[in-house]
Formats: sequence, structure tokens, C-alpha cells
Amino acid sequence: MKERFLNGNKMLFRFTDQVLVECPECNNVAKIVIPEKIDNSEEYGDCWNSLKRRLVCTGCGYMKETKAKRGPFSDWKYEYQEVNISEEAVDWFFGLPLYLQAPFKGNTFWAFNYEHLNYLEVYIRAELRDPAPYYLSVESTLPKWIKLSKNREDLLKIINKIKLK
Repeated sequence: MKERFLNGNKMLFRFTDQVLVECPECNNVAKIVIPEKIDNSEEYGDCWNSLKRRLVCTGCGYMKETKAKRGPFSDWKYEYQEVNISEEAVDWFFGLPLYLQAPFKGNTFWAFNYEHLNYLEVYIRAELRDPAPYYLSVESTLPKWIKLSKNREDLLKIINKIKLK
């Protein structure tokens, strides 16, 4: 029986509560986390960019936080590194290289964290996939080379190598 992927309409920012990156000081794995999770979504919203982010390296102790600034409508927002997320395997907050990445046929396969990597693995492994009805879902924004069945086995090998990091 063929494996089937059921589209959960999960958006990419849902994988950014913890992002694994290369530490800018020691090149070991560092984490970008939300230092104070706010549960009052009515007051602060549920938007990924309305939360402060902290970069922490347990290897060398390096730490950095995003800076707060007031948005155009008096909402507090945080300054993030501007990056082109469609072309670079870097985090959205500090612009650092993602830890979970590997070259693949002239492209870069990447994931924000192990939860994201596992989600991609389930998608790639599936021979049957539901169409992505929501235009911002992870599946609808994946590049064609990830969706192609001819790349399935090679991508699964790359994922297994990345999991060993």
C-alpha cells in the first residue's frame, strides 16, 4: 500500500518556535528560541514576528536578542535580519546559516529544526499527497525539486544524514 501524506495546512512559521543555526562565534549548533512565550493571544496576537527571539549557544555561551521597536500601528514588533527566505538556508531572525542543511543537486535542502525535518520527511516519503489547498502551507511553498518523485530516494538519504548531526 502506498504511503499517503495528509495536508495539515501547516504554515512554515509554525516551525520557528525553536530554530537550529550555526553559532556565529564557534560554529557549533545554537538555538533561536522565544524567551517568554505569551499566552494572551488577544493582546499580543499570534503572529510569529510579534515575539522576541533569543539566540543561545550552549557550546560557547554566545547570546543575542532581537530588539523591540514600535510598528506603524503602535504594536510592538521586533527587528529581524532581512533575508530572502526563498533562496538562502538562513534563519529569519538573525540571518545565520541553518544547522540542518545539506547540498542537493545544486540546491540546498534545509529545515528549521527536527520537527520541521520530520514533517518534510513524511511529505517526501509519501507517494500519494493531498493537494495543498492553502497557498501559504508548507507543501504549497516547497520548490519543485523537493516535490519530484525522481528525487525521493536521494532526498530521504540526505534527511538521514542530516538527522545524524
